[in-house]
Amino acid sequence: MAQVAEFYGFKVFIDNDFEGSPNILVDYEEEHLRGHYNLEKCEFTDIVFPEYLIMVIQDWISDNINALKKMWEQKTISVLPEWEE
Repeated sequence: MAQVAEFYGFKVFIDNDFEGSPNILVDYEEEHLRGHYNLEKCEFTDIVFPEYLIMVIQDWISDNINALKKMWEQKTISVLPEWEE
């Protein structure tokens, strides 16, 4: 897994082998929570975050979904710019 973003205590990782369905791993260090988000279905595959964190994550994903999908399709890794909500 390669880290592609960091914001508000979250770290976002993408599979650098690009195997399986396109997804990202979201890690929230403050509460030691991790969850996977499927980029095709636009949904969490395992919901471990409380609702208030899901809203923040979904806002970030909404702003970055095209870049994440492009990384997966082109099998390239790049660090996304700092997020300004």
